[in-house]
Amino acid sequence: MPSIYQLKRVDFIFKDEKDWKEILKNSLNRPANELINELISSELKGRGGAGFPTGLKWKLTAEEEEHTKYVICNADEGEPGTFKDREILSKVPLKVLTSMAVCGHVIRSNMGYIYLRGEYFFLQPELKKSIKEFEDYCREINFDFSIRIFMGSGAYICGEETALFESMEGKRGEPRNKPPFPSTYGYMGKPTVINNVETLAHTYTIFEYGAKRNFPEVDGTSNLSPHLRAGTIGIRTILGELKKARGQATPAQAASCEVFLNELIWREFYLQVLHNFPHVTRGAFRPEYDKLQWSVNQQHFQAWCQGRTGFPIVDAAMRCLNGTGTMHNRLRMITAMFLTKDLLINWQWGERYFMQQLVDGDMAANNGGWQWSAGTGTDAAPYFRIFNPVTQGQKFDAEGKFVRRWIPELAAFPDDLIHQPWENPLLLAKSKYPERIVAHAEQRMKCLAMFKKVK
Repeated sequence: MPSIYQLKRVDFIFKDEKDWKEILKNSLNRPANELINELISSELKGRGGAGFPTGLKWKLTAEEEEHTKYVICNADEGEPGTFKDREILSKVPLKVLTSMAVCGHVIRSNMGYIYLRGEYFFLQPELKKSIKEFEDYCREINFDFSIRIFMGSGAYICGEETALFESMEGKRGEPRNKPPFPSTYGYMGKPTVINNVETLAHTYTIFEYGAKRNFPEVDGTSNLSPHLRAGTIGIRTILGELKKARGQATPAQAASCEVFLNELIWREFYLQVLHNFPHVTRGAFRPEYDKLQWSVNQQHFQAWCQGRTGFPIVDAAMRCLNGTGTMHNRLRMITAMFLTKDLLINWQWGERYFMQQLVDGDMAANNGGWQWSAGTGTDAAPYFRIFNPVTQGQKFDAEGKFVRRWIPELAAFPDDLIHQPWENPLLLAKSKYPERIVAHAEQRMKCLAMFKKVK
């Protein structure tokens, strides 16, 4: 009988892959070093015999300046009684393909290969269908990455990864001398990342939490903030449980634990800021920004409060806040930045309104978040970070599910217009949804000019 840990690990790998498009798109929008650091912090090691750290393997290959690089999935399992590659590629192939593409993004490669065990020839038809579906989506989002199947010889010659390269190059499948290592000299003498099927399946799950926690329509957060605010649970209790979970976690789960811990650290950081710099309760962390000439347009402010600015992701977020007393963290950043950098209204107005509405309203976290968004706080690269509300909506609510839930008057709009309904004036007029109250491109320039005056 398998242990409880083994059962959990299997369930974890074979969990539904229906969100692969969101995971891929979100990961491709993240910096390579951020993804590498997430992998390294997960402590994921190759699920083969050598156990080399996956994050380090990706990092070393990414650092190579060579123009041509490769991503290879080793699906040549040959250990007696082992069929995990077969099961993974049969049931969740898109997880493996997604991880290969993310690796390509990280190391700057546009070519991947699956080295498939010769006895698994029967997997080819369905695997090719999955690859076609995957490559079609990559073209749709303008990501250049192709995957090809390379059939193995039917003998276990690839227990050592360089022997696999030799086999792919038409040579005897014998190990090469090292160094050089595959990160420098791999397939066809080019820098190559090679991971086996199970490793890539785990890698997908590591990036899954990092992606899902940013999507407001996905239940991907802990929902603990109201309890922390009300005192129904303490930070030490959470940290204690997190430590236990970290100790029992798979590598993919461990990465999620690290991300969650970082969110808790931000909370503590803002408490320290409030304690050591109490002037933030009355003005900007950086006093020079108290001289900013903010707009006092009450109509714009009321439109923002009521969710009637004409920018769907902003309005849906504000209607959600007014209706539930809660707001997803990604939406807090979007709405706060819209108020301060599109409407050019003082962050303190928004800070006050949030405290009046949020069931988890916390002075330190709310103040710190608003000053981060406004560009007046502790951040090293402040005022020129300006979110585009349209692209934020397209990125984190691509199908418009969250927007349609809170703005039913936009239900008839297609996905490609749901975040910019003004592109169809006739349908917009029929919907009774308001026109944009500002033009983002114009307001962005005004914002930059406003900040430069006090620099």
